[in-house]
Amino acid sequence: MSEQVILVTGAAGGIGAATCVTLASPGVSILACERENGPDVTPVLAAIENEGARAAAAYGDLTDPEAPAQLVNAAIRNFGALSGVVSNAGVPAMGWLDEAALEDWDRAMAINLRASWLLARAAFPHLREAKGAMVATASVSGMGPQHGMGLYNIAKCGLIMLCQTLAQEWGQFGIRVNAVSPGFVRSPLTEAIYADPEKLAARRAMVPYGRIGNPVDIARGVAWLMSEGADYVTGHNLVIDGGFSGTANRQITPVPRKSA
Repeated sequence: MSEQVILVTGAAGGIGAATCVTLASPGVSILACERENGPDVTPVLAAIENEGARAAAAYGDLTDPEAPAQLVNAAIRNFGALSGVVSNAGVPAMGWLDEAALEDWDRAMAINLRASWLLARAAFPHLREAKGAMVATASVSGMGPQHGMGLYNIAKCGLIMLCQTLAQEWGQFGIRVNAVSPGFVRSPLTEAIYADPEKLAARRAMVPYGRIGNPVDIARGVAWLMSEGADYVTGHNLVIDGGFSGTANRQITPVPRKSA
């Protein structure tokens, strides 16, 4: 990569941080975006600069519909252009659908789906000028329902379709749009699960490749989709799951109901 300006949301840890560092190289500028009062993005900025890239931070609450455009404006203000967007920020949404509150639905959809659309809409003129690319972090949960994760399933399914639709609409402008769908990934967000030896062993046994993924596994896929090496790839959902989604039994441990 060279002479690229890339905006990455959810940049302070896990897949987002790994993506920032993997994308970083001389000539690349990265806007690392996080929520207000969220995790400290400073170490990621240092890691980006250590790879020879330029780095800046921007902050916004993606439940606020104005935030995505503000982040895009921050990229232009800091670097004068925008050629790539990695919409990575997301939140878990556990529980049964009949027990979910309207506020649960709104938050899950706002961050896991709507924010990517608003980012895309705000970034469009800049991506069109640059003939750029966008990648969104979806999930294998968006490819088939996972028990007790209804809101997350729905949002990530919608996110995959959003990327595929944008690819259809924007291909004529030279803009590529793709998704990545991680399977099991051990990161700060999921560490509480994998710190339990029994849960770790159970999930590992479900992965044909024999191990749980890590953020760098996903970041490498994102970096490829953003690169010239994927110049003819658009509307694709790149599954990075060690073969998990191809197995007959894709159900993780059921989530219990709150009530009987």
